[in-house]
Amino acid sequence: MDLKNYNNFLSDNEKKTLKLVNDKSNLLTDTLAERKNIFNKTLKTIITEWSIHHQKMLSDSVELVKEMNKPKNYNNYNNWWDFLLKYLGDFMKIITKEDRMIYTGITIIFISILLYLVDSSR
Repeated sequence: MDLKNYNNFLSDNEKKTLKLVNDKSNLLTDTLAERKNIFNKTLKTIITEWSIHHQKMLSDSVELVKEMNKPKNYNNYNNWWDFLLKYLGDFMKIITKEDRMIYTGITIIFISILLYLVDSSR
């Protein structure tokens, strides 16, 4: 069936219902996108989410370190750099998962400002 000609097979009532459902779906999608946009969040919300995301990143990082320190994982790699590259890749996955990347960026900016202030006060 040609999807371009679906109007030929639908009644007027079905067309209205389909348009209504489509409009509501588009509105819901736009609303969800606006809620996720960091520019539409309050400072309190950003700080709260920053804290939550960093707690999750810390928890995942601790689990990664525990996994790295298991003796059975040492023997799976021929070279030390293969071992290091595997776990650095896993760490990159941790800090870029979901919305964590924006909060990681905020942290890096915050740390760089603090380092600048410490350096300029000498």
